[in-house]
Amino acid sequence: MDEDMIAYKKGITAYVDKFDKLEKKIYYIRQEISSMYRIDTTKEGIKDVRYLVFDHMFASIKHSRLLLKFTDYDCMLRECDSIPNMGEIIVKRLIYYPIPCFYHAIENCFFKLLKALDKEYANDKYYQLVENIFTKLSMPKDGDAYKSYEVLGCLRNSMHNNWVHEKQNKGHTIKNVEFPFSKGGHIAFKSEDHIFILMDTIIESLLTIMRHSEIQKLKSEDCHERFAQSLDQK
Repeated sequence: MDEDMIAYKKGITAYVDKFDKLEKKIYYIRQEISSMYRIDTTKEGIKDVRYLVFDHMFASIKHSRLLLKFTDYDCMLRECDSIPNMGEIIVKRLIYYPIPCFYHAIENCFFKLLKALDKEYANDKYYQLVENIFTKLSMPKDGDAYKSYEVLGCLRNSMHNNWVHEKQNKGHTIKNVEFPFSKGGHIAFKSEDHIFILMDTIIESLLTIMRHSEIQKLKSEDCHERFAQSLDQK
């Protein structure tokens, strides 16, 4: 087997392992949430966003892990002109796949939580939702948690714009890792490891939110998600 292909497959295996760790992390978080909010996970039709936000993330991460693990790379290489070209396809289609899923799951979750906390709440714009949930729960807006949601928004919007960042220059540092966005520039992080750091930070932040006393006071029926379909298919 070609040495480049051997090295490439080792890199893919490393990404599979990273997804596997995130998947296991969310698996145990779902158990904690179901116990905290007395959600019977053996029944179909769970609607509480405090659980479902993790459920949607779990599904998207599992999807990427399985595709990365079982893709026929030798066959794919025959359809590409080089391994770097194949790498670009893998990265954009599989490693980044959970990003829009995370975005929509969080957008829906935060709206329902804010609506449950204030019946008059009506703003469903992503960035405003993030700001308002942090304000409502008196959480700091200068740490990695808040910045992770801003990076998620920029990244998702850029992906929907052919991977080009349209708005003003913006950059954040999360866990000592830089996430730069240049107006008119393509998304070009130094490593795909950035995506795993981002997802892990978001997952940790969401768990903190779900453990918050104000969120725990909410009734389950007030936290039912808005959409009937799975958010990772929205």
